[in-house]
Amino acid sequence: MVNYFYKLLSTVLTLILTMSIVSAAQIRASVDRNPIPLGESFRLIIEASGTVDADPDFTELEKTFRILSTGQSSNFSLINGSIKRNKTWTMVLIAENAGAFTIPAINFGKDTSNAVVIKIVDNTSARSTEKNPEIYLEVNVEPKSVYVQQQFIYSIKLFRRIRLGRASISEPVSEKNQAIISKLGDDTDKQVLVDGISYSVLERRYAIFPQKSGELKLAPVIFETQIANRNRRQSFFNMDPFNAQGTTKRLKSKAVSLQIKTIPTEFSKKYPNAAWLPVDDLRINDSWSGDINAFTSGEPMTRTINLVAQNLSAAQLPDIKIETATNMKTYPDVPVVTEHSNGKGLVASKQFKTALLPTGIGNQTLAKIVIPWWNVNTNKIQESILPAATVKVIASDNQTTQDKSKAEELLVTPALNDEAKFNNNSVKEVESTQTDSSQSNLWMIFATVFAILWLATLYLLLSLRAKSRNESVTTDSQVTSKKISTTEIKKSCLENNAKDTSQKLLHWANAQLTKEKLTSLSMLRCYSKDDLSQALLVLEQKLYSKQSEQWDGSHFWSIFNAQPPVLTARKLHKNTSPKLASLYAKYD
Repeated sequence: MVNYFYKLLSTVLTLILTMSIVSAAQIRASVDRNPIPLGESFRLIIEASGTVDADPDFTELEKTFRILSTGQSSNFSLINGSIKRNKTWTMVLIAENAGAFTIPAINFGKDTSNAVVIKIVDNTSARSTEKNPEIYLEVNVEPKSVYVQQQFIYSIKLFRRIRLGRASISEPVSEKNQAIISKLGDDTDKQVLVDGISYSVLERRYAIFPQKSGELKLAPVIFETQIANRNRRQSFFNMDPFNAQGTTKRLKSKAVSLQIKTIPTEFSKKYPNAAWLPVDDLRINDSWSGDINAFTSGEPMTRTINLVAQNLSAAQLPDIKIETATNMKTYPDVPVVTEHSNGKGLVASKQFKTALLPTGIGNQTLAKIVIPWWNVNTNKIQESILPAATVKVIASDNQTTQDKSKAEELLVTPALNDEAKFNNNSVKEVESTQTDSSQSNLWMIFATVFAILWLATLYLLLSLRAKSRNESVTTDSQVTSKKISTTEIKKSCLENNAKDTSQKLLHWANAQLTKEKLTSLSMLRCYSKDDLSQALLVLEQKLYSKQSEQWDGSHFWSIFNAQPPVLTARKLHKNTSPKLASLYAKYD
C-alpha cells in the first residue's frame, strides 16, 4: 500500500514537470484613464503572461513622457498541470505638452507590447475651462509697463480647496537671463471667496528688474503636488503599492511677456554721466559725530551720509563723490550696502562714512551733493540734494598757546620804544630808575645763580638714578626688539592686525634708539615724514576706536616701506596725541 502511494506521487510530479508548456509570452499595455488632463500623472500598466525574453526597454517612452516612478510585481499559477507565470510593470507618467500621443510598443528582447494612443487635454487655464476647480494657478505682473532697470512685481497665486501632499513650485526665469529676480519676503496664505466657493490662496511675490529694453519673456512656472485618490477604497486585500501616494498633479502657468522701455532721452541728455535710477522715491541725508561749529584743527570728525531708495536693488545705488575743502583731508570707509522688503518691493540703502581731518583754521565749506533720479509715478526728473555744509575750524590748545606767545612778543617791542622816548625827555627820572633797576638786577642775578645750582644738583641726582633704570629698560627693549624685523611688521600689516602692527613698530623702533624709549605711536610720528605720520595717526585712531571698521594694513605697509621713520632726525608735531574718540563717536 505504501509503495503504491509513493509510485502514484512520483507519477503525478513527473506529469506536472513534463506537461509544463513553455510558450512565447503575451504582453499587453494599457493606461488607467484616457483622455488625460495636461499636468496630471497617469499610470501605464504592462502585463506579461509567460516568460519574457528580456527586461523592458523604456528608451522610446522617455522621449515623450517624464517617468515619475516604476514598479513591478510577479505571480505564479498552476492550471491543468501547467505552471503559468504573470508579471506586471506599473509606471507613473506625466506629459509635458498637450495633444494626441502614441505610447510606443515596448521591447522585451524579441517580445513586444502593443502601442497605446492617448489624448492629453490642455488645462492651463483651469478656471476658465472648468467651473470651480479644486486647484488652479494664476500669475500676475504689476505694473504692466516699466523702464529698463525699473522694478515690477511678479506674483504667483495658488488657489486650492483640497488638502495637498508634497508640493513644489518652480522659480520664475527670464529668457536669456535678461532680468534680475529677487524673492520678496515669506509666502502668505489667506482665505478668499471665488464665485461663492471658499479657497485657500498661497501667494509668492518676486521683485524683477529687467536689464535690457525691448521684449522680456518670463517662462511659465510649474507647480507639482500629490493628491490622494479619493475614488478608490483601500483594504488589506486590494492595496496598490504604486498608488499609495495618489495622483501627481502638475499645473503650468501662462507665460508672461512685457515691453521694456528705454531710458528717456531728456534724462540721458541732461545727465549723461549719472546713474539711471528709476524709483518711487530717493532720499539723502547726513549726520556728524560732533558739532560742526566746533571743529578742532588736527582732530578728526566722522561724517555719515545715507542714501535710501524705494523699489530699487542695492546693487543699483551709485557711489557718492565727496568734494572736500582745500584745508581738509578725507579718509573714507568702505560703503555699507543693505536691502530689505517692505511689502511693496525692495528698499535699498547705502551708507558712506568719511573721517575728515582739518589742517587749517577758519570756515571750511563742503560742496553740495546732487543725485538725479527718474520718478516712475510722475515720469519726470527729480533731484535729491544734500546742501553744502560749512564747518567752523578752531585752533587746538597747542596752537592757541603758540599764537598767544607770538602776540606777546609783538607787544613787547613797541612798549620798549615808548619807554626809550620817555627816557630821552626826562633825564632825572631815568637816572633814578636806572639806580633802582641796578639794585633789582643784582638781586635777580643772585637768585638766578642759586636756582641754577639747585636745578643742576637735582638734575645730577635724577640722572644718576634714571641711568641704571634706562640701561635695564634699553637692554630689555633691544633684546626683545632683535626678534622684530620689517618682515614681521609687513606680515601683521597684510593681516590687517592693527594691534600687533603697533606693538611690532614700537619694538622695532626702540631697538634702534639708544637715548629714548618710545611708548606710543605719537612719539614715533616725531621721526616720520608727513605721509607716514598721517598713516600712524590713522593706525592710532583704529586702536582706540569703538567701532569694527577694518584697518587697511596693506596701504599702511606701502607708505611705511616707501619712507620708513628716520630715527636719527626727530620732527616736532603740534598735536602728537589727537583725541581719537571723536572720530568714531557713537552715532544714532
